[in-house]
Amino acid sequence: MINNLITISFLGDISFNDKYNDLYKKNCKPFKKISKVLIESDCVIGNLECISKGDSGENLLKRPRLKTNLETLNYLKDLNIKIVTLAHNHVYDNLLDGYMKTIGFLTNSSIPHIGAGLSYKEAGEPIIIEYSGIEFCFLNYVTKDTNPKLPNNSRVYLNWFDEKRIKEHIHFFLVMTEKPKSV
Repeated sequence: MINNLITISFLGDISFNDKYNDLYKKNCKPFKKISKVLIESDCVIGNLECISKGDSGENLLKRPRLKTNLETLNYLKDLNIKIVTLAHNHVYDNLLDGYMKTIGFLTNSSIPHIGAGLSYKEAGEPIIIEYSGIEFCFLNYVTKDTNPKLPNNSRVYLNWFDEKRIKEHIHFFLVMTEKPKSV
């Protein structure tokens, strides 16, 4: 917090594939300049497009597919990431195993995620955080035209964009977080 202001930074797609795996192995810090800016943010949110490699292969229904080494996800810490969004077209590129490895990393790193889960309910859960007595509610949705191409037997669910449902979510979370008025 700077001068009683809450600073929330949003990053777009984060993809640590290809050269980032090599850079991580060489202990390079490619985000050094931006890290200096993001470290001052109270909350940094990014769309984690690149899911860890799994041991079970890849989603062959989908091209292109993105993947990264599990340890390369440590770059999220260099970016001061506090929340990642997962409602996107690459969440199942590395099947359930890659998804679960990524979720395990995020959990162990205390980085909450939104937009995907092992149930439809979990995929739709918001993240509510509080800074200086102000609550913020974050939701994440994906549209079908991004073509995630989840197989019928996928155990990963996405939070699909539906305008009516989004309005209901926003209304529900506004009511849920409303503070009782003092008399």
